[in-house]
Amino acid sequence: MAQCFYSAARFPPITKQSLSELDIGSILSNPKLRHDVNFDRELHFRPNLDGAKGRSKIKTAEEYWDALVAELELYNRFAQNTALEGYNEQAWAPFIKASQVRIPLMFETIRDILKNLLPEREHTSIDEHLDVPMLMQEIEKGVCDLLSISRWLAQVLKAHCAPMRDAWVDKMVKQTEIGVETCSMRSIVYGLRELLGILEAMKLDVANHQIRHLRAMLIEATIKYEQESHLSRIECSRMSVESSQEWYLQEKSLNSGALPAPPSKNESQEQLAAFVCGVLRKLVADPREPFPETFYLDFDRLRSIRTELQDLIHFEICSEVFNSLAERLRCRTVGVDTRQLLRDVLFAITGFHGSREVSQRWTMAIGNIAVELVRQALQLACSSRVYDSGLVQKVEEELRYALNPLCYARHAAALESSLVQHVLNGAVAHISSSPIEIFNAFVAPTGSQTLPSPSPPPSYHGNAAIVPPVQRSLPRVDAMTDLTRRITHIAILHWRIWSPLVYLNKDVKIDWSLRLTPCTTPQPAQIFHAPTPPPSQTIRSTGDISTASTSVEQRVKSLSSSPEPETGQPTEQHDPSETASLAYRNLPR
Repeated sequence: MAQCFYSAARFPPITKQSLSELDIGSILSNPKLRHDVNFDRELHFRPNLDGAKGRSKIKTAEEYWDALVAELELYNRFAQNTALEGYNEQAWAPFIKASQVRIPLMFETIRDILKNLLPEREHTSIDEHLDVPMLMQEIEKGVCDLLSISRWLAQVLKAHCAPMRDAWVDKMVKQTEIGVETCSMRSIVYGLRELLGILEAMKLDVANHQIRHLRAMLIEATIKYEQESHLSRIECSRMSVESSQEWYLQEKSLNSGALPAPPSKNESQEQLAAFVCGVLRKLVADPREPFPETFYLDFDRLRSIRTELQDLIHFEICSEVFNSLAERLRCRTVGVDTRQLLRDVLFAITGFHGSREVSQRWTMAIGNIAVELVRQALQLACSSRVYDSGLVQKVEEELRYALNPLCYARHAAALESSLVQHVLNGAVAHISSSPIEIFNAFVAPTGSQTLPSPSPPPSYHGNAAIVPPVQRSLPRVDAMTDLTRRITHIAILHWRIWSPLVYLNKDVKIDWSLRLTPCTTPQPAQIFHAPTPPPSQTIRSTGDISTASTSVEQRVKSLSSSPEPETGQPTEQHDPSETASLAYRNLPR
């Protein structure tokens, strides 16, 4: 604890500043969030503790709480010294002052977050109960009534939270009570951790409530808002688009005369076809091949799709080896169930090799893949054997030969050909649709279909797709159809936003006459009905989101002036000790 006292952070893991990205102004000015909301019906905020950075945040938070325990222990010792005979207050004053590193900032943080969350009528009471200089004087004298403060906080929180939060609030009070009664600084710190966790959850609830009720407006304003945002970035030299324009022109020239015929042939559809072919070529290309910079808001989605496609190609190569082996063993026909089982097992095998590149994962697993192919082939042939070392060695050699760049390129070309016409047809059909219509056409309604993330890539035979098994007894979209849908959605929205700015702009320099007026949401065919629905309701009917009759700005004012929503619809139950660095994303179901 001594080391933590000297080296740990001074501010708690959750602060007003760390929660500021959940403010409505930050939400509206976040281009990434406003783009991502087009692809997820359930997009919402939650604590971001993923990956190495998340582990580092957890470690930093634990060090902070240990330092806080040490600081409270010092306060306790100083309070005990004041009762000793011969205590010299002036001599001890510098030590007491030097020990006040984190507790004052903790009280200030709690006060600031409460004032940010609660209505103005509560601010006077908050300032009175959390008068930091007064509290620090009481702590120095050993007369600070932390239990009384925690009970007041519980009363305030319960007045503004839904009943489901009451147990959490009671737990915070109980921890503080145990700490005060047993003089356990660790228990008091646990109570403070619970308190900050509750405050973070309240802020998350409010932000997610606002996202739910602004979603339709944000989606409908996507194209105008993003064009304005991109033009500003380009004007400030924060983004270069010349290379992206060169990429499109190169694809157009490369595919001239070899493009698939659009449903009704005209110049605009030929331009779109060149773009679609270019996107698909990038997706099945080498994983080190970067996407054009204009796709910067879709990099994560494109990388995920590229990984699934590459896994799919590698599986199909292994499947060919398996089919050849089955023929040699005179097996019965390889059915859908067998392919599905084989795919599940191979993806489990390659998954053991972590986050390496796709080709490396499959190459490193060749030995185990060969064993599995032989095992399933022998089972399909009704053989009593489950292993044959000679067959395994031969299959392993065949796999090493098959998993070469030339074979991969052949399968990649076949997959690209099977996708391009379907993606182009979908793009042409919806190219003139509004953003909200595009959203409803390509984002699956929640609860009606199960699209796991990440999902195992599908099998394909030319243009045919294998339907995966039902998951959780709910109907599931065919996996190849799912890939087509996701690619088409990205392509349509990207083309609508960027084609007039870059791809079809004959002058390499940006035409600043394209600068748009501040975006407002168009008048809709369907509207929301006042008053604002509570957080438990959704903003869609029968799976579709309808547009709103007010602009985003007007809707924000409406949300700001309306009675505060109960902060009792949590995104997830999370450990209150989690750090406050946040991210918006859909939680795994």
